Amino acid sequence: MLWAIGKPKTHFFFKFVSFVGIYLIVVLFVVPPLASIYGKVPMPNSKQGNLIPHNLLYPLLNRNYVTPQTLSILLKTADEVQLANENLKLVYLDSSFPFSKEMPLPPHISHSNGRKVDLCFAYKKDGQLTNKGSCFTGYGNFVGPKSGETDQIEICKSSGHQLYDASRYAGFFKKKDYVFDEVNTKLIIDKLLENQETSRIYIETHLKERLGIQSEKVRSAGCWAVRHDDHIHFQIGGRRR
Repeated sequence: MLWAIGKPKTHFFFKFVSFVGIYLIVVLFVVPPLASIYGKVPMPNSKQGNLIPHNLLYPLLNRNYVTPQTLSILLKTADEVQLANENLKLVYLDSSFPFSKEMPLPPHISHSNGRKVDLCFAYKKDGQLTNKGSCFTGYGNFVGPKSGETDQIEICKSSGHQLYDASRYAGFFKKKDYVFDEVNTKLIIDKLLENQETSRIYIETHLKERLGIQSEKVRSAGCWAVRHDDHIHFQIGGRRR
């Protein structure tokens, strides 16, 4: 009787382990060479370098593919960030899928061509820099406007764009003890701007004001996108979102 009860559970376990094993083999060894057909390469999936994933879900779900040029720029920028602050890393979120130059990366309205990458803000915990996002996904935990700053969120919502802050629903397991690090977030943006190939960086207007950024390449994404006071949108090449 005990054998009869245990057999289905054992069968499911081996099926699950087999699926995970096959999936990892495909993700690590099959997808990258096929992605090269579309001119894309994966960003690093290790936490050891200066360019790292926010969590392993991004590489495991194949949401970390970029063009070789984009990867080269991000690796260079990550090294320059580390030289400026040895404890600071460049932490990436969504980029694009491996197999298409046209299909957007849901829920984004773009992120199809491998030239657009979302990056984490810098945060502090108990006064110390941390290279982890302020919630599980890295999205949805907003750094809202202070008194006297431009409130683009209210402008967009009051003009009928109610989905502008819909990404708040992606903010799972928010870390309330994490504090937005203005100095190191500005450092990241400044280093990104040093690349001649940088065409756009999207953050909210109030953060651009707060950080004292003057570059015209840094701007709001507009009311038709979602708000960008929870991450940095970086892109090279054309100006299309």
